[in-house]
Amino acid sequence: MDSRDTDSNHLPSVRPLLNEKQPNAFSAPTNPDVRIWRYMDFTKFVSMLEHQGLFFTRADLIGDAFEGSFARQNIEQRRTTYSGLDWEKVMQLFELYKSQRAYLLLNCWHINDQESAAMWKLYAKSNEAIAVQSTFAHLRSVLAAKVGIGMVNYIDYDHARIPEGNIFFPIMHKRTVTAKFHLQVF
Repeated sequence: MDSRDTDSNHLPSVRPLLNEKQPNAFSAPTNPDVRIWRYMDFTKFVSMLEHQGLFFTRADLIGDAFEGSFARQNIEQRRTTYSGLDWEKVMQLFELYKSQRAYLLLNCWHINDQESAAMWKLYAKSNEAIAVQSTFAHLRSVLAAKVGIGMVNYIDYDHARIPEGNIFFPIMHKRTVTAKFHLQVF
């Protein structure tokens, strides 16, 4: 593994970033026994076995320019939403949101009853790939309590608004795509 990746045993806890005043950004599926899939190349699978841990990648290195960003409605409504507050401090807050991508480590899973040809194509860059199947409940049970896990909310970035008030909301919302059922693990 290189410096941008780590296993869950070495992750800083996300819990200090959360408190009772913040809305929860991590939502579990309705059925905790729903099947989840992790598609990866064979070398990542071998690394997972050798290190007995999951492969986590920094959010800013995922390759999606929108990863962890706010939707257009959030940006357009900032002056109204935060009127009466020191605008410089508001902008510092949103710079913090943007910079957090370098400190969040992700491990993405696909939720589906069956294997997905689209996920194979997206994540298996060669014929030497594997899909690991589990359930949400099992994955949650083997992860440390300090690790956040939740379903990704897919939205239209041009018309919808991402909730605010929790530093994880931007990372738990993505632009609408064909494969709409994913988990993020932090």
